Parts: sequence; C-alpha cells; structure tokens
Amino acid sequence: KAPGNTLRATVNSGYLFLFQKAAHIKVENLTFCGSAYKDPRYSSWAIAIRCIGTSDITVDNCGFYYNSGGVAFTVKSKNSTVRNSFFHRNDAPGYAEAAQLFFGGGSKNNLAENNIVVNTGVHGVRFYSGAIDDTARNNIIVNSRIGLYYKATAGKRLAQGNVVIDSSSVNYSDLQ
Repeated sequence: KAPGNTLRATVNSGYLFLFQKAAHIKVENLTFCGSAYKDPRYSSWAIAIRCIGTSDITVDNCGFYYNSGGVAFTVKSKNSTVRNSFFHRNDAPGYAEAAQLFFGGGSKNNLAENNIVVNTGVHGVRFYSGAIDDTARNNIIVNSRIGLYYKATAGKRLAQGNVVIDSSSVNYSDLQ
C-alpha cells in the first residue's frame, strides 16, 4: 500500500502515528510528546503510536513523554516489538485502562524488551485482551499503578529479567 494509506503523522488531537494493516515497518530514534485528545473522556484515542491489524512492526530506541499512552498493538497485530525505548508519564486522563506500552486485541507474538517505563497512574507494560505469545524481557518499570500485567492472555507468557518497583496496585517482578 502507498504510505498515505498506512501511516498518519499529525499535530491534531489524537494519535501521532496510526498504522492500519501496515507491515514491515521500523520506527527508530524518534521522540513522541504531547499526544492528547481534546476531550479527556476520549484520551484512549490519543496513544502516540497505535497499530491496528499490523504485522512485523518494530519500535526501537524511541522516547515517549506526556502522551495519553505510548504504544498500542491491537486488532490481531502480529510480530510486534518494542525495545530500547523510554516511556515517561504517558497517562490517559479519564481512561483507567490505558498503558504506556500495550499489546492486546488478539495481537500475537509480542515482545517488550529493554524498555524503561516510569511514572504513570496507569499500567506500565500491559498484555491483555486476548494477546497471544507474550514476552517481557529486561524491562525496568518504576512508579506505575500496575507495573507488568499479563491478564486475559493466551499461549506462551515469558517474563524474564524484568524489574518492577514502586507500583501502587501490583508490583510484580520476575526477579523476586
């Protein structure tokens, strides 16, 4: 598909990058800041990078600051990877289900690796809503309401070398 059909970059209210049915893309060395929705009730529609039905998308060495969510892979995305990235204060006012890094909606073969996730009132790294074959490796999650979350997932669930501290509700670390 032509880039106009699979990628949107914007300064308007909502997602900064939206990938729909895109494949074989690497987002690297970028900073995402300030993605929000004009009405806080719809802040879940303002995740910095949203991937819907994608395959082989990699986000590497990016920074996410003050968005209504960092990265989300949903609607049966496949082979999704986020590594070496930094997430700070990616909250979603009015939406308690958001995450700084989210894999859900039947997405399959998900990897969160070597990320640092800090300071959020919501989830740090979240595998949820039918995510299949999920790996969280060597992530550091500090001061999130729920640090590392594997609810309602299927298939392989691997948590290896992660450290989660100062989470107010769930403070899970596989190194304990």
